[in-house]
Amino acid sequence: MTHVVVAIVLCVVGFLWLKFSQGKEKPQSATSEETRQSSKDKAKNNKQEKQEPPAKTIDKKVKKEEKHKQCIFEVKGHKDGMNCFMFSSTGKLAASTGDDRRVIIWDATKVPLAGDCSHGKLVSNLREFRYQNVIPELDQPVSVAFSPDDMYFAVAYATSKEIKIFAVKGVKEGAKVSIKTNVAKSITEMHWSYNGKFLAICSTDDKESVRLFKASGEPLGVINPGALVVYHCVISPDSRFVAVASMQCDVKVWEVGADKEGFRLFGKVMELTGRSGGGGATGHSAAVHAVDFGGSSPAILVCESTRAATVSKDGKCKIWNIDVRYKMKEDPKCLLTIDAIDSKSIDLVAIAPGKDSPIVATWSKTAGLCFYKLPTGELLSQIHLEETGQVFQMIWSPDSLTDKTGKVYQHVLCTVSKDGRTRAWVPNSD
Repeated sequence: MTHVVVAIVLCVVGFLWLKFSQGKEKPQSATSEETRQSSKDKAKNNKQEKQEPPAKTIDKKVKKEEKHKQCIFEVKGHKDGMNCFMFSSTGKLAASTGDDRRVIIWDATKVPLAGDCSHGKLVSNLREFRYQNVIPELDQPVSVAFSPDDMYFAVAYATSKEIKIFAVKGVKEGAKVSIKTNVAKSITEMHWSYNGKFLAICSTDDKESVRLFKASGEPLGVINPGALVVYHCVISPDSRFVAVASMQCDVKVWEVGADKEGFRLFGKVMELTGRSGGGGATGHSAAVHAVDFGGSSPAILVCESTRAATVSKDGKCKIWNIDVRYKMKEDPKCLLTIDAIDSKSIDLVAIAPGKDSPIVATWSKTAGLCFYKLPTGELLSQIHLEETGQVFQMIWSPDSLTDKTGKVYQHVLCTVSKDGRTRAWVPNSD
């Protein structure tokens, strides 16, 4: 009897345990199923999230096609990027050099039909108005400049350190003049004087960093600014002065001209320091990165040099009156100081051509491109870095540009960027 009772009890316990186990397994199974479903949903959601970027990419492409409303055209033509762009002094021609070892001469009088500038679209492109291609020798051109009559252009080469002068309409005949510069390191830029008598090159050489040559190829003189680093050199529109910007706090100015001994380099005649006139120095407190002359334009038959602009690591742009009695040791006077928008270093400067030089443009890695009205220093517009790219050269068109609709752009500034593009800008969007 006892055995029977024990057996019954065991059966009941076994039955209850079995029922309890089955009841417990069902929620686990349901939970498992829910987990699987949740995983599927997450995978589906992740898949949908991964499919979203193409829409964003399309948006970026659309945004990339939209140009800044102050950009009126871009110059394209070099396969591997552009490293120099220059207008002729008449404004009728332009030239560019590229990493593809080519020099392209452009007809700057033919600006294509303008689009709707107010919608930020590209207005025009000089690509279809290429004048001619110049395929140089197996050497890299780094700078180009025109003679004042537009009949010749000079090219400075990186490897040979030579300057070669070609006829615009006779390139196939080869170089008319070849000049050995004797530069030890690298040529950084070249300029042809507005009177056509001499060329100036700037280099990274330690001492004789600026060299002058007559158009015939004969050496004219050597300038030693006395600085370890020379950033920039420029010739004044009246061809009288050569200014050099360096890691020093001032800009030194040399005079070139003719006397009984002939056409020659006279020597240093001015320094843009602002030391004279009382009140102490009004110059820069850090390295001067760039200098430019204003107050004239050969294209509009006004050849005089009365103004200069400098920009510095100290975050200031200064406008100078250089129409002084320098032979009596009178220093140029600082007329205006413009502080950078972000108070940081300014890299480039260019004064618009014209007797009154109404606009000065500056560029820096932090503030981008800025246009200021002269003589007040009022900010006309600012174009940020993402629109301009990393700019390493700025040049104003010597004369106004007109498109096919008859619209006249009075002042046009071209910038050359590290992305290989040359962009043309107007100071404001009006």
